[in-house]
Amino acid sequence: MFKRSTKITSLLVVAASVASMVPAYAADYKRIESQDGKVYNAQAYKDGIAVIDGDVKNNDEEEIYYLKDGKYNKLSDLNSGDDFDGIHNGKYLDIESEDNFVDLSTGKVTDDNMVEDDADDAAANLKKRIKADNDGRYLKASAEATKSDSDMKVIPGQKYGETWYQVQYTPKSTTDAGVDAYNVYTDANGKYIDADYNIGKVKVEVGSKSITLKNTDTDDLLADDDTKATIVNSDVIGQDKDSIYRIVTIDVTNKTNAIDKVNGADTTTSSAVFAKSNDGKTIEFKAIQKISKAQASDEVDGAKYAKSTSTYIISKDDAAAYTGDKDALLGSVDTKYTVANGKLIAYNKTSHTVATIELKSKSSYYYADVNDVCDDDVTEFDTDVDGNLWMLDSGFVYKWDNDTDWDKIYKVDGAMINLSVYDKDNIVTWSDDDDEVYSVIGSKNKSDDNTKTNTDTNTKKVGWVQNTTDGSWSYYTQDGTQVKNNWIQSPTSGLWYFMNENGAMMANGWLLNGGNWYYLSETGAIKTGWIQLSGTWYYLDPVSGGPLGSMKTGWFQDTTGTWYYANGSGAMLHDTTVGGYTLGSNGAWVR
Repeated sequence: MFKRSTKITSLLVVAASVASMVPAYAADYKRIESQDGKVYNAQAYKDGIAVIDGDVKNNDEEEIYYLKDGKYNKLSDLNSGDDFDGIHNGKYLDIESEDNFVDLSTGKVTDDNMVEDDADDAAANLKKRIKADNDGRYLKASAEATKSDSDMKVIPGQKYGETWYQVQYTPKSTTDAGVDAYNVYTDANGKYIDADYNIGKVKVEVGSKSITLKNTDTDDLLADDDTKATIVNSDVIGQDKDSIYRIVTIDVTNKTNAIDKVNGADTTTSSAVFAKSNDGKTIEFKAIQKISKAQASDEVDGAKYAKSTSTYIISKDDAAAYTGDKDALLGSVDTKYTVANGKLIAYNKTSHTVATIELKSKSSYYYADVNDVCDDDVTEFDTDVDGNLWMLDSGFVYKWDNDTDWDKIYKVDGAMINLSVYDKDNIVTWSDDDDEVYSVIGSKNKSDDNTKTNTDTNTKKVGWVQNTTDGSWSYYTQDGTQVKNNWIQSPTSGLWYFMNENGAMMANGWLLNGGNWYYLSETGAIKTGWIQLSGTWYYLDPVSGGPLGSMKTGWFQDTTGTWYYANGSGAMLHDTTVGGYTLGSNGAWVR
C-alpha cells in the first residue's frame, strides 16, 4: 500500500521551497466554486445571463429561472422539467418543442411559435425573389409555389447567429440537370443562393487535354458540351458568419472517353477515393464544399448563386483514402461538425473522438486534411458563439485547440456531467439529481449568495471575486472586507481556503500557518486525511482533533483507530522500529 519514505532532509528542503505557495492562477486553468442546488437543465448566454431549471435557491422550489446580474427570477408559464430544445434565431430558447420561447436577452416568455412563424416569413420572402428571378432555372410551378415551414430546413451551426434555411426547387429539366432538385440556401429576408451551380475548380484531364469545370453546366473538353459535373448528393454540416459547409458527392462525366485525372490525381488505377463507372467515363468522389453566403454578381437562368465555392476532395494530399479512426469518425452517423476560425471540427460523443479538418490545396489538388484524431474521455460536448468546441470530463472543462488536443480551462466539481457554453466567460455546468451541485461562470455574475464573479464593478464586492487581470481569486465578507492572511470557509461547499497577505487564494502545495503545516489542493481547498506525495504518505487531521487539515507528526491514530508514526517532517515511517514498537510495511503499528 505504502512506498518507502524519502529522506527527512530532502523533505524539509522541498517543504521549505513550497512554503510561499503558488496562487491558483499560476495553473493553466481556473478553479470554479460549486453551488448547492438541484439543476435539471440550463442554457448559458452572454453577460452572465442564463436560464436554469431546478431548485437553485435551496428552498425546495423547483422552477425555471432567468439569471441576470446574479439574481434568479422565476419565469412564469414555464414548468420545471420542460425540455430545452435549442436556440432559435440567435437568442430565443425553445422550451418543450416550441411550446414557449424565452428571449435570452430580456427574459421575456412568449407562446408564439417563433420557429414556424419565422420559417413562414422566410418562405414568403424567398417566394417573391425566386418568382421574380427565375428565368428557366426552375420549373415554373415549383418557383411560384409557397414553401411550407416544414420545407424550410434550418441549416445547423452558428446557433447564436441569424437563421439560414435550406429548401429545394425542381429544375426546369431534370434530364438536363441530372438531378430531381436543386438546393437553395436563404436567410430570413429571402436573400438566397443556388448552391448547386458554382463548384469552384475541378480540373478534368483526358489524355493531353484538360479543362477546369467551374460550375455544373456542360463544358467543352474533347468536343462541344461533352463534360459535366453533377452534385448528386449533399448534406449540410455547418456554417459560420460568411459560409456554409457541406459534404457532397460529385459525378464528373465525359461523354466519349475515360477520364484520366481529376485535380491532377490519377483515376485510372483502383482507388477508394475515386469510384469509376461507365467504362471510366464517369468518376464519382466525395468532397467538402465551402460556399459563400454572398451572392455572385452574375446569375444562372435568372437565379442567384454563390459568389465563391471551393470543393475539397475528402482524402490525403496524395489522393489516398483515409482509414482507421479518421475514416470511422467521418463515416459515422453520430458525428457532428462545428466551424471555428475557418476550420471544421468533427466530433462524436459516442466514440468520444474529435479531429480538426483543414481545407487545403497542393498544386491543383484541393483536399480536406484531417488532423490526428483525439480519443480522450468525454462526458459532454457543447459549442460556443464562435463555433469553438468545449468538453466536460472528470471535473474539468476543456476547449478544443482547433488542432489536435484539448486545453484545460476550468476546474469544477467532479460530479458535474452537463455543460452549456456561450463563450469562455459564460458557462453553466451541473451534476445529476443525486449530487445536486452546479456552477455558473458569468462575466457579469454578481450575486447575493456568494457566487464567484469575473467582473469588477462599483458595487460592493461580496463572496468570491476573480481578478480579471491576473486570474487570481479573492474573498470578500458580507460587509465588503477582503480577507487577507487568513482562512475562509466556503458558505456553499464548507471547504476551507487560505488567502495570502495580498488577499489572493493559495493552492497547489504546502502552507505553514500558525506553526502547523497544511496541504492545499489544485483548487485551493484544504486537504484532509491521507495524501501521498512523491511516494511519501502524510496524514492531515480530518476531524479537528488538532487544527483541521494540520499535518500530523509523532504517534497518531487515523479514523480507523490504527496507530502510525510520522517523523518531524510528517513522513509516515514503515518497516522500522520506533521506541521499541514495530511498524509494518503499511506503516501501521504491529501489535
